[in-house]
Amino acid sequence: MPRSARSASRALAAVMLAAVMLAAAVALLGGAPGAWAHAPVAPVVPVMPVVPVVPVGEPVSPDAGRTRMVALAADEVAATAAFWTPARLGEADRATAEDVATAEARAQPATSLAAAPVRHAARVAPVPHVGRMYMVNADDTYQTCSANAVVSGNGLTVATAAHCIDDFGAFHAHIAFVPAYEDGRAPFGTWPLASYVLPAGWTGAHSPASDTAFFTVSSPTGRTLAATVGASPVLFGGAHDLATTVYGYPGLPPFDDQHPVLCRGPASSALAPAGQSVACTMNEGASGGPWFAGDDADAPQYSVSTNRSPDSTRLVSPTWGPGIQAAYRAIEAY
Repeated sequence: MPRSARSASRALAAVMLAAVMLAAAVALLGGAPGAWAHAPVAPVVPVMPVVPVVPVGEPVSPDAGRTRMVALAADEVAATAAFWTPARLGEADRATAEDVATAEARAQPATSLAAAPVRHAARVAPVPHVGRMYMVNADDTYQTCSANAVVSGNGLTVATAAHCIDDFGAFHAHIAFVPAYEDGRAPFGTWPLASYVLPAGWTGAHSPASDTAFFTVSSPTGRTLAATVGASPVLFGGAHDLATTVYGYPGLPPFDDQHPVLCRGPASSALAPAGQSVACTMNEGASGGPWFAGDDADAPQYSVSTNRSPDSTRLVSPTWGPGIQAAYRAIEAY
């Protein structure tokens, strides 16, 4: 579900979720090019080949099929911090003035949501520990995902979708997390990625059941991320039918990628026998957004958004099982 900027020159196609995860085809909530910003959702097709790039840093465990952890050199982290100027953050946005106007007209005040089910993603106030991810593609275009700070020993750990870091073999560069982003504002600053870990099932195989990554960030202030914005407890091995609240920053109309939105309802194994899905209309840009086991963002996080149904009526996420838990343990005390 990453999303490309309007200036993108290439098209990122929607992805079909593998048969192990799907009873019906779903499309990856990944970045669509700016040229598609006003087009209907295209039929699901396989992801287009992307020229792979070598990730920055030295992998601790580079073998395919094994948990892979990568730590960036200090100068690379500093380069990312310097790269994301306010101007570049703006260039990563995809919304036109028309998109913004449409989103404003359809915005639903957070105060009216209460704890009722929300199928049509509704705008909410920013949550300090939920935010946008920014990254650079192999062709130097920009892309965004969603992410959330999680409880960890280092106080600097963030959860997102694995394809927001390793896009099926093409590694993104200059990855940064902007917590509580809204309408061009970054109240807690920009936090560059310092290290990341990918589950064994994603490394090389790119299994949809393992589409989760955890990464640490470098503090722009000297305080930890958790001390600055808070962090969500994590829940592994959860059931398919949890009461669920999902947050994200989708960017295709009717959304404008400038505001967080929310869906809420019971999760089920519909569309995702090895994971779960929930009724929700979020689209590209929501990849990596947190799934909370409860009515709001104070609940534990138990997964991330990774795919959607072709008609954009359901979001899909993987179950956080032993492989994903092992990845979390590898980095949370790093």
